[in-house]
Amino acid sequence: MRTHKFLKRADPVRPMAVALWALAPMTGLANVNLELRPLRTDYRVGEQVSIDVVAVSDLPFETVSALDVIVKWNPTSLNPLTSTNSRSQDANGPYSWFTSGFINPTPLNSSRSDGDAVWSGLAQFLLPYVATDQGTIVTTLRFNALRKGSIGRLTRVDLPPVYMGFSTAVFGGDFVNQNVTGSLTGVEILIRPAPVGPHD
Repeated sequence: MRTHKFLKRADPVRPMAVALWALAPMTGLANVNLELRPLRTDYRVGEQVSIDVVAVSDLPFETVSALDVIVKWNPTSLNPLTSTNSRSQDANGPYSWFTSGFINPTPLNSSRSDGDAVWSGLAQFLLPYVATDQGTIVTTLRFNALRKGSIGRLTRVDLPPVYMGFSTAVFGGDFVNQNVTGSLTGVEILIRPAPVGPHD
């Protein structure tokens, strides 16, 4: 059973949050950084590439009510994009989003094979997602590794802050529209050629 021991902050912090809210209601007490962490950095053509989206708090714990994550990749190296929440976890253990996936109607989601998309997650009512300073898994992105020639080649997956008028955003769970978006870190993946067969 999930607990909420991480959701309550120390008493000295709460009054400060109330005071700061009046001055800057769109700013949180801690940023939540997003990082891409692949299960491996080296894949062969034809393999499934799995990359975790990880939330890392500037403080030991920070709540998240919702987030939109722009993903940008080279569709000639990796395609198509899918996701799974089978590895999702927060500070309290496995986490089930109220709703998640490529659900935002932005044009970026018109195709998941054109090199850009937006993954969105909405936390459960009264049960926000809790990021830690060690990092917690928001979701896992999946691609198929495609042929890139006769030698291994690096390809990059990025989390751009803004793309085609849309923004990556992390919203805190302390009050409405609390933007706690921090730094965004992409990753490079090495794709090696598949073993040579009789038809290659």
